[in-house]
Amino acid sequence: MRYIIGVDLGQVHDYTAVAIVERRQAPMGWVVRYLFRFPLGTSYVEIVEEIRRLMYLPALRGQSQLVLDATGVGRPVLDLFRQAGMGCRPVGISIHGGDAVTPDRAISGYRVPKRDIVSNLEVRFELGQVKINRSLPYADLLLKELQNFRRHIAESGHDSYGAGRSGAHDDLVLALGIAIWLGQKYRPLPAVPLQDLPPIGPLAKAFFSGLEPQWFPLDPDQFVLGNYSAGVGRAGPHRTSIRIRR
Repeated sequence: MRYIIGVDLGQVHDYTAVAIVERRQAPMGWVVRYLFRFPLGTSYVEIVEEIRRLMYLPALRGQSQLVLDATGVGRPVLDLFRQAGMGCRPVGISIHGGDAVTPDRAISGYRVPKRDIVSNLEVRFELGQVKINRSLPYADLLLKELQNFRRHIAESGHDSYGAGRSGAHDDLVLALGIAIWLGQKYRPLPAVPLQDLPPIGPLAKAFFSGLEPQWFPLDPDQFVLGNYSAGVGRAGPHRTSIRIRR
């Protein structure tokens, strides 16, 4: 599949976020084409309908795989997506704090350690294999979430991951993380840096200055903000639309 649509399903106090990534061949990498966060209180029925509409847009129909963070929402919510007819069988991801990735037939997907999702994102950023169109709505919010995202090591040695500040969210990070994790599982990119990538200047340096040392330890200029064309608009209070130009 050319596009992976990652959806982090929120609950009462969490947002539901969407990230669409494209696997590009030249230069090889994952391009973030679309970001969106539903308002708090949006019903799962509305969310399902919006995602179904996205899946059937001409640029995405037949070329997309949907992956859902099913952690904590229960099988009935996943069944809503399956029954809606998404044009593909949605893959469920149940994030846990263990060590192993295991198949999970109940969600037609996988149980995945959070460290695997986070470390995969870290590697892709280090290799310059993630490009984000700076003009995308919610791109700034994604960068802030990345800045606030932290790895916590307990005295017992157990590691956990999430927003480092009280009241902060990580829904866009997780939507992006599960999309690229699944994309790497289906069609992995080689673990080599891209060549001839221009530096992005002070914006990225300011972003990286707030991160802990173990995060993205290579040169900040390897974080690439692409100059790819994508248009996004809205129709109605909770409706979204997307136009992707190749």
